[in-house]
Amino acid sequence: MAEPTETQATETKDTGPQPQFDPAAIQSAVQSSIQQYFADNPIQVPRAEEARPVPQVNPIADLINPYIEPKLRQAALDSNAAVDTALFYATHPECIKHKDELEKVFSGLKSQGTPFDHEAVWAWYRGRNFDTFYKEAVEQDQARLKQAQLDSTVDGGSRPRNIEIKDAHEASDEDLEKGLKDISF
Repeated sequence: MAEPTETQATETKDTGPQPQFDPAAIQSAVQSSIQQYFADNPIQVPRAEEARPVPQVNPIADLINPYIEPKLRQAALDSNAAVDTALFYATHPECIKHKDELEKVFSGLKSQGTPFDHEAVWAWYRGRNFDTFYKEAVEQDQARLKQAQLDSTVDGGSRPRNIEIKDAHEASDEDLEKGLKDISF
């Protein structure tokens, strides 16, 4: 091969006249092309409610509701019963001695799905056993009255409890002397 001569080297280096480069003209041409494209093809942004249509009826609900709804109702009934139990016995301490009978009735109602609260069961139970509650109330009143009589004294001091106090008009002289033994005049 022959070595390139100087004339050949200049021929390969010279590519001819350079075109004039105008950046502003190119920018305006590109910008007008983009504007024309978007004017011909507007962007359609879907609205939020159009983006994902929500079905009016859940097609699976009809299949699973018969299995889920009874369990959800029972869970709600159980949780409400637990809250009601805690509040009822905290606010009605007189019911604690009747708790077994009350819970038996309440559990029976709950197993049937009847949403009664403990207050309603207590009212029913008291009405059903009214004579028993009346006798208990009378006995408690009599016991309080007797204790009040034992606690009352002429001198203002308290007497020992569970000591029988005798009527002074019916007591013998010996009983009166024993009763006045520790009292100074």
